[in-house]
Amino acid sequence: MIRRIPCTKDMIESAIEKAEKLGKLNNSITGGIGNIAGYLGEEAVASYLGSEIISDSFNHDQILKKSSVSHLIRDSKREKTIEIKTKRRTVVPLPDYDAAIAETSIHQRPDSYVFVSLQFDVSFSDHNKILRYKNLRNIWLLGQKKREDYFKIAKFYKKGDIHTNNFRVKASMYNVLIEDLDDIGDL
Repeated sequence: MIRRIPCTKDMIESAIEKAEKLGKLNNSITGGIGNIAGYLGEEAVASYLGSEIISDSFNHDQILKKSSVSHLIRDSKREKTIEIKTKRRTVVPLPDYDAAIAETSIHQRPDSYVFVSLQFDVSFSDHNKILRYKNLRNIWLLGQKKREDYFKIAKFYKKGDIHTNNFRVKASMYNVLIEDLDDIGDL
């Protein structure tokens, strides 16, 4: 179900503004560097689905209004809450890549998770060995999974574990393959 979704200059400016106001969150894997990416993922999904961004909730990012998404969502009988999970990368996401939820985020109680990848031209480590990205190329909507279904099939990786491609896990997380996510129309 991987599909490219639109991104505008206004979305980027809004994401930057929100990230600057937020600062560094407790338990942030990237020390706050990924906040702009997270907000940009939210902006792009909200625009694509017509959902409402909730700025003061720690349980979910957005509410899908049944009237705003009836053309996309098969079961649009009620409002639904969604949490957007955004990952940065330099390649087009493939079905055998992971969609992850950090262990520090399992307190969230959305109806569904929606997964997004921001594809950049370049990544590099700064002087603090924090990975940074430049030149946004695409935003990819990867799919969604109802909360209870996600954790039924997720594989847990503990901080320090070695994952695929000799990647050392930076924070304990639950992973599901992108190919195991559901279509956005199944929200």
